[in-house]
Amino acid sequence: MKSQRGFGYLWAAQSLALFGDAFYVIALVTLVYRETGTATLTALVPIARVGALLVSGILAPLAIRRYPLVRILRFAQGTQTLFLVLMTIYCALSSGKVSLGMLFLFIALASLAEGCVAPARNSLLPRLVPEDRLVKANGYLSATDQSAQFVGWAIGGTLAATMGSANVLWLSAGLFTLLLAAVFGIREKDSSIPHDRAAEAEASKWQTIREGWVVIWRSRLLRTVTFTEVVEGVAGGVWAGALMLVFVQEQLHLGEEWWGFLNASYLIGAIAGGLIALSLSRRIDRALGAFAIGGAFIFGALTLAYAFAQVPGYALAISLLLGPPYQMKDIAKRTLFQKNVDAALLPKVFSAHGTVLYATFGISVFVMSAVSDLLGIQAAYLVSARLFLASTAFASLNWKAYRTTELRSDRSA
Repeated sequence: MKSQRGFGYLWAAQSLALFGDAFYVIALVTLVYRETGTATLTALVPIARVGALLVSGILAPLAIRRYPLVRILRFAQGTQTLFLVLMTIYCALSSGKVSLGMLFLFIALASLAEGCVAPARNSLLPRLVPEDRLVKANGYLSATDQSAQFVGWAIGGTLAATMGSANVLWLSAGLFTLLLAAVFGIREKDSSIPHDRAAEAEASKWQTIREGWVVIWRSRLLRTVTFTEVVEGVAGGVWAGALMLVFVQEQLHLGEEWWGFLNASYLIGAIAGGLIALSLSRRIDRALGAFAIGGAFIFGALTLAYAFAQVPGYALAISLLLGPPYQMKDIAKRTLFQKNVDAALLPKVFSAHGTVLYATFGISVFVMSAVSDLLGIQAAYLVSARLFLASTAFASLNWKAYRTTELRSDRSA
């Protein structure tokens, strides 16, 4: 019962954080664009966030080796909330004359704290739910994530237009303050994860930082999964907002409203994917590798079909269909990490893994934007599809790594 309450609090905190995050980003982008009038400076908002998250992901193991996960999660969310509230107060007192330097400083500080949240949260999940329910729990969180993002981004722009970016920032700060109550309600099922404190005390900071990376490198399974995620992450750059807008205007010859329609269609599909994963949780749990590889293959094939879309309804239908396979592969890969890494090492592994994904995100947008500029937007989507298919080919060649995991799951069932 306690573990169920712990998962409920984790779910509530994550949902509130996603709503707050959507409002926070929309308000900042609107505010910076209003102040500067340039897309280049506005683009620095996500760049500043990702840069700070990258640094935080690298340094997070230093905190993980010293403090319990629940304490890290509370401190990280509390610090992020503090800087968000301070930034909101600063914007309110600036009377329309906001210093961009101060604004980006607050963004960076809040994101540094935020970088510790994801590894702590993902590592807490196996301690809050039984192993045989991990897929179901991940599916439940994933469906909720997509629902919160869908609603948050759908109404965030409207709120910014009607209430003003400053008031949306206050709303975001209020949601982050509220989520602290949920975070402080989380209790680990078993906080007595064995640690070799003497060895950790002797370990240098560099050894601590690199520990998660070493675990990934030495495990054929984790190495294979991480490599496929890097390839798929680069391919995923075409789904960044700017390139989707280019596709809508240059290939579909439609207005900006269709950019929103395609995003909404994908998110609805992703929500459906999370719900499908819930209903198939036992089957996915017995075949994590198959769902990880199969989901990537279907996503790549659909991306290939999307590249040739000329009819709006056709593009909209494919966007809807993209959601379920992406959710399947994402849930399967996250569960593979949670099931195949020692509980004491899992937070450090997720920190390293998150750092790779943050770096990949920055590279992917740059690479796919360059392909689009040089060869056209359709070529960017064709390159993306080929990368997804290449990822599935690589994973298939390393099938034994996945198969070993599935055999172990069958024996423990």
